[in-house]
Amino acid sequence: MNTKTVDTSSTTSLRVVAFPVGQLTLSVPIESVYRVLSQVPVYGSGERGVGVAHLEDYELTVFDLEYKIFTHKNEESIQGSHIVVVQSHQEVLGLLVKQTPSLMTLPRDRVRVLPASYRKADSLSFCSHVAVVEQQEQEQESITVFLLDVDRLIPR
Repeated sequence: MNTKTVDTSSTTSLRVVAFPVGQLTLSVPIESVYRVLSQVPVYGSGERGVGVAHLEDYELTVFDLEYKIFTHKNEESIQGSHIVVVQSHQEVLGLLVKQTPSLMTLPRDRVRVLPASYRKADSLSFCSHVAVVEQQEQEQESITVFLLDVDRLIPR
């Protein structure tokens, strides 16, 4: 069984920006985050869960993660309260989320590679790793955090 963890060469923890999407908790490494925007209008047909937002002098492609994961057809324009702006290898993208993102520290020894068979079979195909983190302050005993590979969001 392949249970590789992420690179442990520099530190024992991984800082991420985490946000709920439905019943899931998704995250991106803090190094990939350019900024978090609040209450920015997103325009698009709503047919594919992708829209565009105007960011300074730049048009930002915005992905509605709830739509992409749960394939809800959005009857209105794409809506959310925050956009997490991230850098992929190809371009700067926006991730539309409904609740305020938060900083989270994941112990690197708890971060595991998602099996390829799972990524092919599930709508979380754009996630690369998963971590189970113990919650001391919360009612829950642990939380499962999926790490996004933003390059996998872009259709090829």
